[in-house]
Amino acid sequence: MELMDLTEFAHNVLFATDLATKLRRPEALSDEAPGAAVAAPRVPGRPETLNLDRWQSEVRAGFPNPTTLHKDEDPITSCSLSS
Repeated sequence: MELMDLTEFAHNVLFATDLATKLRRPEALSDEAPGAAVAAPRVPGRPETLNLDRWQSEVRAGFPNPTTLHKDEDPITSCSLSS
């Protein structure tokens, strides 16, 4: 029977960067040696390719102003095409 310490299990869920480790399910958990409290990370661990920090620095398209979304004129059908 696979016995895993509760602290190790929680650490894997919060800090592991691969899904297989996060989803590893031990047959049983023990809490024989509880450790000190660990501060939760700002975001859970994830692979570098899914890192959310890069969205902070990348240029993003602007979000349309909600007041301009509802116009009587349809911009697609109202445009004139010149040949």
